[in-house]
Amino acid sequence: MRFLIVDDHAVVRKGIIEIVHDFVPDIAPDLTFDEATTAAEALRLAARQRHDLILLDISLPDDSGLATLARLKEEDPERPVLILSVHREDEYVVHAFRNGADGYITKSSAPEELREAVTRILEGDVYISPTVAAALANAATGRLRGSAGHGGPDGGMASYGGGLPNGLGGLAALLSAREYEVIARLAQGATVAEIARVMNLSGKTVSTYKTRAMRKLNITNQAELLRFAMRHGLSM
Repeated sequence: MRFLIVDDHAVVRKGIIEIVHDFVPDIAPDLTFDEATTAAEALRLAARQRHDLILLDISLPDDSGLATLARLKEEDPERPVLILSVHREDEYVVHAFRNGADGYITKSSAPEELREAVTRILEGDVYISPTVAAALANAATGRLRGSAGHGGPDGGMASYGGGLPNGLGGLAALLSAREYEVIARLAQGATVAEIARVMNLSGKTVSTYKTRAMRKLNITNQAELLRFAMRHGLSM
């Protein structure tokens, strides 16, 4: 098993490695780490080597971690990424999940929360912490904590995976544009194969978007999806 840690502070990377080493050997005794200090370096390492989990800081010296996340997920939607950030503002949380994050925790979190997040993501789940749950509640009411009114983190919502219709609150606010499109087309009766053809994606990639979106929405079957679509007016 191999992890990639992306943070420009050596002490942070060392601390993460020490915490993870305390529990991951129980399930992966062969765990190794790659380290990157910039977005460019992270993208190069991710292209060269498959990682079971990427732990990514939002604030990097050469590019936004949110933009880097979008690039990583565009290249491989199934690549698990956990965001580690000093930012507690709701807009960062929401944008991270819209760009495909599998979890989001702050650097002030207790080691136990990092352990839970890593364990859940390795099991294939999306980790939603109390911080994320609070952001969801605020997104549902349109009251994002910490919003500066300048279009989103790092200046510009569109750059970080916007594109969702207005009025979608709560968990739906965390869908990426592609997750939303897949769910909307499924709700209209399209098959995975049909969606793959229309979106010019593989069936496997469409299924990945479907699975991620349904987990975020806490939907387990097609009937629940249809009810959700009717309540929220999902459409293309």
